[in-house]
Parts: sequence; structure tokens; C-alpha cells
Amino acid sequence: MRIKLYFSLVCLFTSFSSFTDSFNKLTFSLWSKPDIEIFYSIPAEVNEDTKVLFVIHGASRTAESYFTKWYEYTNNKNIILIAPKFDKLAFPSYNSLIVDKKLAQGKDCKYEYSGYCLEPQNNPSNSLSDSISLIFDYFRSRFDIQENSYRIYGHSGGSQFVHRYLLFGQDARAEKAVMANAGWYTFLKDINYPYGVKDMPISEDRLKWFLSVKGAIMLGDEDTDPNDGSLRNDKGAKEQGNNRFQRGIRYFERNVLIADSLDMPFRWRLQVVKNAAHDNSKMIQAAAPYLLEDL
Repeated sequence: MRIKLYFSLVCLFTSFSSFTDSFNKLTFSLWSKPDIEIFYSIPAEVNEDTKVLFVIHGASRTAESYFTKWYEYTNNKNIILIAPKFDKLAFPSYNSLIVDKKLAQGKDCKYEYSGYCLEPQNNPSNSLSDSISLIFDYFRSRFDIQENSYRIYGHSGGSQFVHRYLLFGQDARAEKAVMANAGWYTFLKDINYPYGVKDMPISEDRLKWFLSVKGAIMLGDEDTDPNDGSLRNDKGAKEQGNNRFQRGIRYFERNVLIADSLDMPFRWRLQVVKNAAHDNSKMIQAAAPYLLEDL
């Protein structure tokens, strides 16, 4: 009864359009972090077969556009489509699972490097490692969703968010994930975060789950411009490759080696999208058949 009452109170702070519309928006405040806008759609009937797909925007922060493009593929399916918007002012470091690096500076943080602090237990207000989990719980309660797993897509900065969330997140309910055209990665190497996982809080069980989840690295074969204005090119990023395409290939290959060293099945796939540069629309076109193939 307490849980139901809590969710009911939170709903008072949301704003949304009619459920009969294809486009709905609410303000999510069910956490200790800044409020965020969420764009979503609900099928005509939510039942035991209804699935959930999260869509994570890139550095453009155009969650509305991401939602609209994906809705073209989900509007006739039994899917709840959810696109949270991590505003640049409130969430400048969202792609690294940090609300804001400045909030971590000078604080006593066991897992801190250059302002990146991943200690959700001690500082949940500055960590996004619980974000998708909390949003998913809210939607499950509000719409009585029976399914206890979700699928997730991210492009560019959103791809960075997704692979780090899968590695450092606090739940294991993602059943399928697509990471498209990330600019740089957190490699499973003994170097400092955010480029590696040295001294980071990753259990062996979490690492094995991370490598065994059904994931796809999708790369545009023309996303090769080393001078792209939005491409991170500091020392740590350059060591991963000269461009997004190279970095994605090397990240995938590294994970193959790690899975092999652990003697465990590796369920990720690498998909090169032909004639695609840093183009979210083309990556969605390639990702939709994979994420929606059984729906």
C-alpha cells in the first residue's frame, strides 16, 4: 500500500497529454537528481506481452527528435517507447553516468578520477547508474506493465551512456541493447575511468552479465572524420583510435578477448552500416530490425 501511495503522489507532479495521442510528455522527479522530461508513447492496450524500449539521445539532447524517429517503427507494435531528456545545464556529464563532474570535485570519493565519481550508494544524487532502473520501475507501476525487462538504444553520446550503464548499472533487466556510433568508450582495461575500469566497482558477476547480454555495436562505415567538431580528441580518446569507426571496432574486439579469457559466451554482435556517417536516422533504420525482430 505504501509503494502504491508513493507512486500516486509522484504522478501529481507529472504533466502529460491524453493517452490517445501518439506523443506524451511528463516530468520525472522520482529521484534525488534534477527533474527530467520524458517523451513516451503507449500502445492502445497494455498487456502481459507489452515491451519497453528506451531511447537515449546524443550530445544534441534532442530527445524529441529521437522519439519521433523511433515512433515510425514502434507505432503499430505492442511497445512502450520512452525517451528521457538529460538537459545540458542539469546533466552536462550524462554520457559518463555522472550528473555533473563539478559536484564530485573535492569530495571524498573512493572511485574518483578527474571529477568522475561513481559511488551511487554514497552519492546517488550525482550518479546515473540507477537512472533507467528507476524510470522503468515508475512506468511499470504506473501502467501495470507485466514485463520485467527492457530494450535500449543509444546513438553517439547516448551510445556512451548505454555501454557504461550496462557495465555500471544497478539492475540486469536490459535484454537487448544497441550502441551506435559512440565517440569514445570505457574499455575493459586497467586504466583510469572514464577510459578504463581501473579500481572501479565492478563485480565478476556484473562483468559476466555485461558480456553475455544481447548487445550490438553498430558503426557507420563513413563515420571516419578525425576532425569532426563533436569528436572527443584528448589523449585518452585518441589512444582508442583516430575516429568513431576505429574506436568502435577496437572496443568490440577488446570485449571479444575479455570474454574469451573468461571462457564464457559472448552475445554481442558488430554491425557495420553501409553508406552511413554520424547519422542517427540511418542507425535507427539498422537497429530497428534487431531490437524489434520478435515483436
